[in-house]
Amino acid sequence: MNQFMVLSSFTDHVRADAICSVLEEMKIPVILEHIELSRGNRPASMIRLLVPSHCVQRANAVLYSYEAPRVANYH
Repeated sequence: MNQFMVLSSFTDHVRADAICSVLEEMKIPVILEHIELSRGNRPASMIRLLVPSHCVQRANAVLYSYEAPRVANYH
């Protein structure tokens, strides 16, 4: 049985879905965990992206390569 670990957390659900799709294309199993956050009457949510512990290093490289162009645009 695989032990899943949190790879990253997102408040942007579209971005989380996009990264999930890329990981699945790379044959890396993914679990998206929806977390409800609330402070008073202001509901909010986030998505945790989990992968098997033996895939964390590979998944992190995929995540970094997906995020790198976004970061480069800020320079």
